[in-house]
Amino acid sequence: MRLAKAILCLVVFCSAVAVRADDARFDLPGPKIDVYVTRGNTTLPIAEVPELLPHDKLRVKADLPATQSNHLLLIVAFLRGTTNEPPDNWFTKIETWKRPFLEGTLVIVPDGAQRALLFVAPETDGDFKTLRSAVRGNPGLFIRANISLNKASFEQQRIERYLAGMQTVALDDEKVIQARSARLAAALALRPNADCFEQPVEDQVDCLTQASAPLLLDDGHGQTIIDAISTGASSEFFGEAGQTDNAVYSAYVGTLIDLVHLTVMMRTAQYRYIPAISFPQGPTLNLKLNAPPAFYNPKSVIVIALPAIQSARLPPLRLANPAQILCLANPALTLPLRGDPLLFATEFAHDLSIDFGPSASPASIPLKPDAFDGGLVRTDASVRNALQSAASSVAPEANVTGRFVQGTLRGYWGFRSFEWPTLTFQQYEGGDWKLIGIDALMAGKNGQLTLQGGDTACISQIKLASPSGQSVPVVFTSLAKGSGAMTLDIPLQGKQPGAYSLVLQQYGSNVPKTLHLTAYSAGTHLDKVLMTAGGLTIPLMNHLQ
Repeated sequence: MRLAKAILCLVVFCSAVAVRADDARFDLPGPKIDVYVTRGNTTLPIAEVPELLPHDKLRVKADLPATQSNHLLLIVAFLRGTTNEPPDNWFTKIETWKRPFLEGTLVIVPDGAQRALLFVAPETDGDFKTLRSAVRGNPGLFIRANISLNKASFEQQRIERYLAGMQTVALDDEKVIQARSARLAAALALRPNADCFEQPVEDQVDCLTQASAPLLLDDGHGQTIIDAISTGASSEFFGEAGQTDNAVYSAYVGTLIDLVHLTVMMRTAQYRYIPAISFPQGPTLNLKLNAPPAFYNPKSVIVIALPAIQSARLPPLRLANPAQILCLANPALTLPLRGDPLLFATEFAHDLSIDFGPSASPASIPLKPDAFDGGLVRTDASVRNALQSAASSVAPEANVTGRFVQGTLRGYWGFRSFEWPTLTFQQYEGGDWKLIGIDALMAGKNGQLTLQGGDTACISQIKLASPSGQSVPVVFTSLAKGSGAMTLDIPLQGKQPGAYSLVLQQYGSNVPKTLHLTAYSAGTHLDKVLMTAGGLTIPLMNHLQ
């Protein structure tokens, strides 16, 4: 038993040394590879492709500088099973220095393929046959590499999107820093290091965006490996490493350690394989390496994962509140979506829009995912005019009911189209409102009212105005889903008894609405209520002495 523990500790120690040797940080830029994918009559850049299917056509090209001096070989390889080596014709050799490659090379995904990899290697004698033999002789190893690299890429894209969002925040406002961090983390399913908020304000953003990325994935994605190294014989060692070496411990530490294990095993007499994490943007795979490539034996082979070859499927996306009524005239209109952080970290979702029908003008409004807003927002500022004018231009036959119009959210996830249930938008300003609880407002004490009405979605601002003309903002919160009612927190602390007004401003309108109320003294109670023939209620108050 002691011998077994000693061997296990030695394996853990050697693995940790390998991690430190490669620094476990993928921060070295690699070569760029351009990939377009064609399915049927549709062609998409690789950044918009979550999965491949048999018969997809790949147009592959290395985006190398004009001064490239080393001849690099690019190999496209397909795999089909851990115990089922692929045939020779599933490997395509591309000599990037030859002129025909300038237009890219066409490769078709074969029937039965499950995984796809790219290899970039220096030209040498027997290079293609050696690489093909290595992959065919160890298919399971390279399938694992594909899975780990794709997972690491997805995880790191989420982290990078968070870091990019935090680097634009003001450095001197603690509330703004925390609010931005919370919104980005919620959309990307991350948990930032809470200790960063205990530091001085000027150091918080730097703490949240340091190179070690002190973030944890918050959706269970990739936790299996992390759990494995956080329990058992290796947990104490890695726990200490996580406290002493920020280059080792990161949000995707399990995936990185798994990749380092692979690179230790993925060696041949002639080649040493190094993994690359992809950051797709449009057609380009931007690569990051954790080890510098070598052009002397053992030469370095860069291993790049392409999307898995599997049945097309939609992510579990959903609207945060399907019954919510949205304001069509709101220039900051956001459709809050939940369910998959890759919506905000990747370009898989594209050509998104709200469709109001062919009779409407505009017939649709284009949208895009935004991690900071936590939903879908307009694609450009020019749509603001369309939003604000849609209320007056939507045709009567375009799913219109009174002040409301129906719209459907449509779009694509990769090659697959999707459609959400119909959404309701308020298209005209509201005004048929009633205040509930006005007889309980006491001067000098903050109170609460309920604003009832089915057309409150376009209210943008509420202020409490005194007879002297001074005004203070009122906090308002929507109540039950789809009810249209709002809770208003009336700031009467330090205020005198008397008549006040609620001034309500709406999106798309320059004319505010005014509702009147009275703040009573503390010695006042309701005596009786008179009701007029027209249904108007008049409270009669008794002032106690």
